[in-house]
This record gives sequence, C-alpha cells and structure tokens, in this order.
Amino acid sequence: MSASSRDRYRLAVVLIVVVCAIATAGSTGAGAATPAVVTRITAAETATNVQLSVVASAPVTYRFVNVQPNWIVFQLSPAELQGRAGTLPFAGGAVTRIRVGQFQPQVVRIVVELKRPMPFRVVPAHDELVLLVGAAGDAPSASTVGRMLPDSAPAHGGRGVALPSAAPVTPSRPQPVARPLRAVVPGQAVGPVRLGMRVQDAVAALGPAKTTQPLPDGNMLYEWFGPPSNRGVGARVSPSGTIYRVWVLNDSEYGIAEGVHVGSTEAEVRAALGAPAQELVDTARAIKTMTYPSLGLWVSIQMDRRYSFYDQVFEIGVTKPEPGAGR
Repeated sequence: MSASSRDRYRLAVVLIVVVCAIATAGSTGAGAATPAVVTRITAAETATNVQLSVVASAPVTYRFVNVQPNWIVFQLSPAELQGRAGTLPFAGGAVTRIRVGQFQPQVVRIVVELKRPMPFRVVPAHDELVLLVGAAGDAPSASTVGRMLPDSAPAHGGRGVALPSAAPVTPSRPQPVARPLRAVVPGQAVGPVRLGMRVQDAVAALGPAKTTQPLPDGNMLYEWFGPPSNRGVGARVSPSGTIYRVWVLNDSEYGIAEGVHVGSTEAEVRAALGAPAQELVDTARAIKTMTYPSLGLWVSIQMDRRYSFYDQVFEIGVTKPEPGAGR
C-alpha cells in the first residue's frame, strides 16, 4: 500500500459489530422466535478506526435502513434492549454520535451518525460481523480483515471490548473521606460551576481557563487543568456561552453526597449508586465510563497503571438528567 493510500486509510472509520451468542439458540416452533437480549453496546477509538461492539444473549439477524445520507442505521432482530435507550457517551473519528433504541417490540435500532456520507460494507470474520466504513478501495479485504482488526493497531490504540457481567457486589457504604468535599451535584453542578451558568461566571469563580478549544460542532471546550497533574475542572460550552456539561479530573477533594468521590473504587460506586445504565470501555485510552443518565451523572475509572487513581474513579461529570431513563 502506498503512503498516500495509508494516509487515506487512516481517515477511514471502521466499526466492528460483534454479536456474541452467550446462550445457544433454542429450537424454534411455529410461534414467534424468542428475542435475544442486547446486554452490552460499547464503542472505542483507535489510531486507525472506531469500533462498536454489540453483545447479545443469542444469535440475531441484522439489516440496514436508509434514513439519512450521513447516517448508518442498522436493526437487530429478534432482539430486546436490556438497558435504556439513548446516546452512547462517545464521539471520535468521523463519528459524531451513536444512538441506541428499541425501535419495535423485537427490533433494536442502532444509528451511527457521521460527519459526512461514507461508503460501507460488511465482511464476515469468524464469529464476528465487521462493518467497514471508509473510502472505497481503502478498506481491508476479507482475507486480511481478521488480522488487521484490531491486532495491528499501534500500542496506544485499542479495541472496544464487551464488558463481562459484573460480579455481585456486597452492598456496603463507602468509607467517608476524612476532609470535607467540594460538592458534585448530579445533574446540576461541579463545585462552583453549574449547568446553565454563563462561562464568564465560571471564569470569575475559577480564574482564566488554562486551555480553550473550539469543537467541530460549534461548541467550546474549557479546561482549568493541564499537565503534569491534569487536576481540575473542565466544561463544554454552547455557542451562546452557556455551560451544558462539566466535570472534574484527578482531584480527590470533589465528591457527591452519596459518598462517591474521586478516588472511590468501582465497587464503592456500585454500592452507592447501583448498576449504571451504560458502561463504556475505551481501551485506546484505558478508561471505563459508567453512566447514570437519570441522575445526569457519569464517573470514569482509570485503567492505566501509569497514572494516578489507577483502578479508581478519576473523573466525575454532570450533564442534564434524562427523566425516565435508567439509573
């Protein structure tokens, strides 16, 4: 492959749809097939692709639906969504958003929204279905897809892996932190920074941001932290200057009333908040994100041994709650 071809391929997006048959399919009779349960949907970005993995309790069939030119819409059936419908907390590469929902009683629909229309095709690879999205001719062939995805990705890349079922956690309240915490209020605020606040007011409370960055969607990123500690608050701000998402990184002085704070373990999070509605493992960055949309809350676990708070909560973030969504 020429250098120019390699450059074009790096721009391609590759989504891997892995439908794992956890339970063997039973024999079918004259009645309707028993729907499989979609138990996990995860996404991750590597240096060369974006990967979406779907785990179900039994084999399912899929088909694509034409809705909009820059959307890839595919439906799984017969299938039922175990978690809540909603948006995965992921965007990367040419992917701007991934939405999941129970489209019909036995049809789960997944919508992958792209920045621009792109060709795609499906290549079977052993027990996987591989959805290739990118420039025609740049995608790997069927004979090479098994080894090119994802094992040839650079060391800083990774794959979106389906999480195993969580081991039972003995309910217990986390140990309180010795010092008073700066309050994180789910669905409302992180310390002095509140959702709906003007960014000028956040700057007045925290001082000038260390970095600001325009985002492709027209919003702005403000970060009151930087290397080497990367300790502090970050926020996303709408074009009108209103904060709509805020989080804190690597600062154990922040926590919520339920007892979860930066430095808590995953077991402590589950004991205090219960099972999340969604879990996302980004192995490219070695981060697990647990999302509680009805609370307007997410927490992230550091999975990289090189960093502080390894195997603990290092990020807590708040966004607008979604009433009626799973916890």
